[in-house]
Amino acid sequence: MKTAVLLSGQLRTFAQTWPSQRWHLLRHFPGFELFICVQDTPEIQFVDTLRAELGTDRVHLAARQDPDLSEHLTPALTAAYHWAPYTNAAPAHQLLLQHYYQAEVWKFFRTLRDPDDYATIIRTRGDNLFHDFTPPPRDAFFFNTCYTPRGFGRFGGVNDRCAVMGAEAAGIYFRVWDAIPALIKARCPFHPETLLKATLEMES
Repeated sequence: MKTAVLLSGQLRTFAQTWPSQRWHLLRHFPGFELFICVQDTPEIQFVDTLRAELGTDRVHLAARQDPDLSEHLTPALTAAYHWAPYTNAAPAHQLLLQHYYQAEVWKFFRTLRDPDDYATIIRTRGDNLFHDFTPPPRDAFFFNTCYTPRGFGRFGGVNDRCAVMGAEAAGIYFRVWDAIPALIKARCPFHPETLLKATLEMES
């Protein structure tokens, strides 16, 4: 059973969090491949360490310059930002970048591989520090299933920091960016966890 691990945004503290992710999360998915689409910062040099550890054929990198997303900061989006059920952890333009990079890592993955060839697709972030992880039961795992942590990070929606899912569910999970205009028009708060939950509901 093949596993793709998609990481987006920034590598930031990944050199420090990687041992916890490797042990608690990824050891349950032998032979996983890493697909990384992040800001082009000095931290991407850590990818050389990953390639030395895992092999160059298992670590794929797309380093990007942040795009100008100012045209997306519309009055409607700004209003929706203030409807968040929990205080947003970052300014609106940074949250837009988060959703943009999630969409970009999915595109990057699809340019290299066919998602349907993977039984499991994992979403993680460079700053995720794991203390424990129990993998989903394999006998209840389907292509349209998305498992996310229940104990933390939901903030009234769906945890957007980590998920284990099938290919069909992943195709929805990573497309929040595309759904934002319709969700804002429908009066959904511009809040990452709320937007993710609404996107999954809209496509279910």
